[in-house]
Amino acid sequence: MYLSFSYGADQNLEKSDKILSTTPTLLSVTFEKRLPNSDFYGLGLHAYRFIKVFDNYNHLSLRGYQHFGYAVDASGGNFDPYIGAFVGGEVFQGSFNPAVGIFIGLRTMVTQTAGFHFEFISTSSGFNSTSLLQFGLTTCFMKSEFPKLKKWGNRCPK
Repeated sequence: MYLSFSYGADQNLEKSDKILSTTPTLLSVTFEKRLPNSDFYGLGLHAYRFIKVFDNYNHLSLRGYQHFGYAVDASGGNFDPYIGAFVGGEVFQGSFNPAVGIFIGLRTMVTQTAGFHFEFISTSSGFNSTSLLQFGLTTCFMKSEFPKLKKWGNRCPK
């Protein structure tokens, strides 16, 4: 199970109603779980909130991952490129719109439980079609830290 915290920015300053003079920035949190008996697929939740330029703009989505690094092998799991797609929704100033998109990223685990990641996201909704670039810290939780989750196994890089 991976938990990531990120800082990012909207790379598209040309919006449908105006051209922005300041880059919108955001904070995000992502939770991902590799599927049982699979080193290459995962499901996750992703949420972000703009903290600059846009007020009251929130995003929540369900993600599907395709990994190219092994979850339990230090030679491949510590350098883990991935791609994926998501479906979710965005709320802006009290109004909701569905959102879809794709992403590509790279997760590097420096130790068994701590690392960092970079991610490029292309998203589209009724409010905003844009490209986001984000980076942040990642942690991996193991079964020993959560005894009730033993059936999930130890899926952190060794």
